[in-house]
Order: sequence, then structure tokens, then C-alpha cells
Amino acid sequence: MRWSGRTLKLCEQLAQLYQDKIEEVGPKPFIQNHVIEVDGDSATGNCAVEIRLIEEGKAFTACGHYNDLYRRVDGEWKFARRDFELYHWVPLAEGWAG
Repeated sequence: MRWSGRTLKLCEQLAQLYQDKIEEVGPKPFIQNHVIEVDGDSATGNCAVEIRLIEEGKAFTACGHYNDLYRRVDGEWKFARRDFELYHWVPLAEGWAG
């Protein structure tokens, strides 16, 4: 694996990288169940997303889904549009059920 110009070969090196850099990463989206329908040079897609983050030292959880439009431009697929529908954004201790 390469990260910022360094090659990591050992599990210990990779684990240390995550321990050192994890705080630098903002909201952490976990995207799943991506479904895409292609129609020529355009496509639509949707996927669910869980988001974990820290705001002012407090853990939060969020959840929603993306609705995407894609276009093939010069043989490469690009996002034409991405809409996000939010279900919840709450402190982890409170939980999404409130």
C-alpha cells in the first residue's frame, strides 16, 4: 500500500499509520449497497451512507442516502449530480431513536 509517497509493507506499519492519522480525517462516511443503472452514456445510482464523526469532542452518528446522476465523458464516468437525503444526525450517546 502507498500512502503519501511511503510504501507500507507490514501490518504494524499500517496500524501505526491509522493510529497516527485517524484524528486528521473529518467525517468518516461508510457507503454501502451501491446500485447503478446504466443507459448509454448516462446512469443513475443510489447508495446508503453511515457517517461517524466528532464535533466539539463529542461522537456523532448520521445516516442517509445518496441519489446520483453520472455521465460518461471521453470514455470516463463522472458525477453529474449528487443529492444527499439525511435521515438523522445525532450524538452517539443519544442514538438515532432519540
